[in-house]
Amino acid sequence: MSFTSSPPLSFSFKEVLESFLPPLISVCLFVPYVFPSFQFSAALVLAALAGLIISPAITKIAFNSSKKIIFPLTYPVTKRNWETLHKERFWCEDNWDFDRLDYYLKPDMQNLIYLSGAYIKFYTSLSFYFFIYSFLQVIFLLSYIFISIKDILQTPTGSGVGEIFLNLFQQQTPLLGGTELPTLLTLLISAVAMYMLVDQAQLEYLLLFGKNGHYDKYARAYHEINGHLAKSIWGRVQVDGMPLRLSKMKLQEIDSVSPDDAIGEGKTDENGYFQLRNPLRINEDSKQYRIIFTYKQKDKDIKLLHVLDVKAHEVPEFNLNLKETS
Repeated sequence: MSFTSSPPLSFSFKEVLESFLPPLISVCLFVPYVFPSFQFSAALVLAALAGLIISPAITKIAFNSSKKIIFPLTYPVTKRNWETLHKERFWCEDNWDFDRLDYYLKPDMQNLIYLSGAYIKFYTSLSFYFFIYSFLQVIFLLSYIFISIKDILQTPTGSGVGEIFLNLFQQQTPLLGGTELPTLLTLLISAVAMYMLVDQAQLEYLLLFGKNGHYDKYARAYHEINGHLAKSIWGRVQVDGMPLRLSKMKLQEIDSVSPDDAIGEGKTDENGYFQLRNPLRINEDSKQYRIIFTYKQKDKDIKLLHVLDVKAHEVPEFNLNLKETS
C-alpha cells in the first residue's frame, strides 16, 4: 500500500504537512538570494501557490533524491539506508493483505496511517531542501576562497591567506526580511537540520511500514478477530540456539509423500528469518504443513523437519528452536 493515497475523509493538517509547509520553508530559504528584502507575508502567498502547482512533483523528486543521495550521506549517523527500509516494508507487505485490512480499519486508524504518510513526505521534502541549501552554502564559500586565492596570485598587494580565512567567517547569507547570518553558521545549521529530518523521515517510515509498525500492528489485531489477512508463513529458525543462516527451505502439505513436492520454497536470511508465501484459503480454519530446512555442516548435508500448525485466526509467525540431532 502506498502512503500517497488520499484519506477517506478531509484531513486538513495532512494537506498542510504535504503541500504548504515544505514550499513555505523552501521559499524562506531560497528567495532571499534573489530578493533580500522579501517579507514573510509574501512568502505565505508564494508558498500557497507553489503547494498547489509544484508540490507533488517536488515531493517525488525529493523522495528519489533521498534514496540515492541523502540517505547514503547520512548513513554514518542514522545507520539506516534505503535497502533497510525497503526490506522492512516488503516484509510486511508480503505478510499481510493490506487491501483487505483497509476494509476493517476504523476512520481514526485510517487517518493515523495517512497522517504518518504525510509526515514522511514532510520530513523527506524538507531534508531535500536543506540538502540543496547546504550545498549552496558550500559552493558560495568555495567560490569566495577560489576568487580570493586567484586575487593573491594576480595582485601582489592582494590579501594574505590568513586574512582570506578570517574574512571567510564574515561571509553572510541573506535571510527573509533583509537580515543576514554568517554563512558558516547557516551551513552548520542546515546540515544538522538535514540529518535530523532524514532521521525523522526514516523513523516515520518504519513506524508506518516496518515490523511492529502501524500496518503490521493493525493487521495482527484484525487477523486475530476476522482471520484471513495473512498472506505468508514467516518467523525465525535457530538450531541449537544459533540462527540458521542461508538455509534452503521447502514447505509441503502434511500428507505429501514425495520429497520433491513443494508448495513454497525459499531461503533463510543472515539472521535466520524466513518467509514463505502460502495463505490459507478463505474457507479454511486451520491446516498443517511440513517445513524442511536443508543446509551443509562440515561438508555434510543436513535436513531438519518441523510441522507447522497454521490457524485462520492466529498470526502464522513461528519462532523455531530445532536441534541438529532431531
